[in-house]
Amino acid sequence: VAEEAFRTGAHSSAFDAWHRATELASTDARADEYEIRAAEAALWAGNNAPARDIISRRPPLESTDTALVGLAAALEARAGQADSAYALFVRAGTLLEGLDPDGAARAFLDAARLRLRTGHVAAASGALERLTALHKRVSDPALLQQTEVVLAVVDTMTGVPVDRLRAACAALVPAQGALVGDLVFLADTVA
Repeated sequence: VAEEAFRTGAHSSAFDAWHRATELASTDARADEYEIRAAEAALWAGNNAPARDIISRRPPLESTDTALVGLAAALEARAGQADSAYALFVRAGTLLEGLDPDGAARAFLDAARLRLRTGHVAAASGALERLTALHKRVSDPALLQQTEVVLAVVDTMTGVPVDRLRAACAALVPAQGALVGDLVFLADTVA
């Protein structure tokens, strides 16, 4: 129920369902997982308090829990703490590199986009290099297209003609069918 609510954008409902799942969990590890998912849904719904509560009890820089580190990165980004958010996104990507190339690429992509939003291309270079190194191991086609858009944005910001960016954006947005959040990605990244 929580996953379906989150997928459809009903983040408050997803929070309630994940919170209830936390109460019903059969193990502490499962309860911790659900608590983090609930806090993530709350963040999407505009409520930072559950994430702050978890992070105050379990410091993310000392953790190897990628979900916790990712949650902390998202909270820091939302709070405008670009330096710490970048470090946490890179840490999450590093933790995921060997186990989940797609998850690692998403984390490095988030780190790079965070820096690019403020026009700091040089500061994004570490995450972009890690993202490029993972490129051949990524299996999610949408993630590959998003990566291409970000790399094309960097090219455009450094003086390369806009043609690559135009092509990358056109490839990301289907001619027909559902967009599944790609317009939000484009608006946030390209603008």
